[in-house]
Amino acid sequence: MRDRPVGKTEIPPIGTKKVKSNIAKIEEDLRRAHNKETKGDYQDYDSEMKGASQDFRNTLEELVEQYLLGGVVTRFSREVKTKNLRYLKLVTEDDINFITSLMTKYSYLDHSSPESAGTPKIEYDELLVDLKRVQSWCKEMGHKQNTLE
Repeated sequence: MRDRPVGKTEIPPIGTKKVKSNIAKIEEDLRRAHNKETKGDYQDYDSEMKGASQDFRNTLEELVEQYLLGGVVTRFSREVKTKNLRYLKLVTEDDINFITSLMTKYSYLDHSSPESAGTPKIEYDELLVDLKRVQSWCKEMGHKQNTLE
């Protein structure tokens, strides 16, 4: 017998949380993956890295909502926060290019492609660097947004 409404999950998916908490979870996942690689458990390492990469891609989508769109519109909400429109003027072409390049890089995980094309793998060091770059970018954008408060 069901104990909660249809479609309601116990733990919200990573894309519905704040970017900072998503990043913390991905850092934890990366530590776990690195430990598995160090122990020679490469199959579990690959699985952990795939999951962390997918979570990173979903976090980038959340980042678009929270930072690039300033929370004006978000998934899973009918509300349009017009008071947040002031944040849109902070976004530069460099910001858009930065996020777009990462979205492109990590999009292969969420979109089907021909088997013959293969699926490129993101390795621990590469994802860690991208995660730190995003973390730094979010901090910088957060400071910019705070100047408009």
